[in-house]
Amino acid sequence: MSPQKSQLIVVSNDRRVVQACRKAVEQAGLSRQFRQVTDLDGLPHSLGLNDWIVVDIDKMNLQGFNLYNKLETLAAQVILVGGDGIGPLDNYLSIRRRLSKTDLDGQLVKLISGIAHQEQRRVTVVPSHGLTATQVACPSDLTFAHQLTSFAEQLASLDTHRVAEVCLERISTWLQARLASLYQFDEPQHSLVLIGQTHPYAIDSQVDMDRQARQPMVRAARLRRTCVLRDWAQGADLLGRDVHRAHPVRYQTQTCILAPLMIDGKLIGVFNLADPVAREGFDPRHVEVLQALTRLIGTALHNARTFQEIRHQAMTDPLTGLPNRRTFLERLNQELLRSRRYKLPLSLALIDVDALKEVNDTYGHAAGDAVLREVARRIRYMIREIDVPARFGGDEFAVILPNTPLEQAERAVRRLALTAAHRPCQWQGHAIRITLSIGVGQYENQASAQDLITAADASLYLAKSRGRNCVAAST
Repeated sequence: MSPQKSQLIVVSNDRRVVQACRKAVEQAGLSRQFRQVTDLDGLPHSLGLNDWIVVDIDKMNLQGFNLYNKLETLAAQVILVGGDGIGPLDNYLSIRRRLSKTDLDGQLVKLISGIAHQEQRRVTVVPSHGLTATQVACPSDLTFAHQLTSFAEQLASLDTHRVAEVCLERISTWLQARLASLYQFDEPQHSLVLIGQTHPYAIDSQVDMDRQARQPMVRAARLRRTCVLRDWAQGADLLGRDVHRAHPVRYQTQTCILAPLMIDGKLIGVFNLADPVAREGFDPRHVEVLQALTRLIGTALHNARTFQEIRHQAMTDPLTGLPNRRTFLERLNQELLRSRRYKLPLSLALIDVDALKEVNDTYGHAAGDAVLREVARRIRYMIREIDVPARFGGDEFAVILPNTPLEQAERAVRRLALTAAHRPCQWQGHAIRITLSIGVGQYENQASAQDLITAADASLYLAKSRGRNCVAAST
């Protein structure tokens, strides 16, 4: 397989512009794949930092921010031809050059000959971690700096999957990698959890770092450093002779990058790249950029996960793991709006744990907490996926039952009460009997959330007045 050439793509339907570009490339002796497309939508999805795009503004009807929206995410260098200047966007997009159509042939020959001269200037870059020295060209413009700025802005997200999406799209494009994956480290489980990938087939969704310790990604994570592998002989030298790559036949090459994401010495995740498009492998310059980016990516993942944990804590009852009262009220209002809009039945059950004070007085509050956790577990087990359980407060629980008429809701909670009464809670050798008093109310006639809670609470009061282990329902 021959090396993948860099591209010079002309975006124009003007024959004069296309011919001028082709002539300039031929006269400069520039080794580039020449392509023409008629609009920006025809650009290939995979563009690298060494690719050039010549955009004919006069024929495109693209000006100002319309042009910016089309070009801002391209990891390529841009030449604009024609057009009436678009002011500060020229600098913001890091436009390499703006050419007028007067003497276009001469301008292009001069510019592209300069490109060829720059590409003949080589410097020796000795990348870290075992990759041999390679002669590569130095970038001479601010295009990549703009791309990094845009990348950092998009990473400022508190959505873990959005962070993964940005990393996979941008970095696999910059480094021209066919395959990429991003794993996040789950410290309690001591495993790497997949949060994004570009593979056309299923890969491990979770990798146990103890039981799957021979995997290359796990070895790189333990080494706490980026490993660039040209082949698996080198992989064995860096990662250990017993390293095992799963499903090697799925890869077109043996080349890959394993980049642990670290913050203050702590593992956050691992970013993996494989199967570079270019025959010679990954560009050492870009590998060094990736090594610099790993902390940025790790910080973005850490921030997103921290936000999710704080949000979960704010929405969850710490004792039972169920949604708390605040979350319950938010969900109840949502379900009321849905019921009102689609004219669907909606029921609410309020559940009181009978004689919890007696349990606390007899066995201690730790036993009472164990009973509450057991009731929460049984509620989760007995309800449907669409139902919403919550810790309502103290010894009370609530369950929202969407699309459920009163009679069906009553039958459901009777099963819950019956199961609870026949299965004591085991705590430190004691079998603590659990009984529940349950009241069920139904949404009627544009009622508010408080109206529905009041109806369920009235039913609960009726159930308790009849004695323990009882269910009552009312509209």
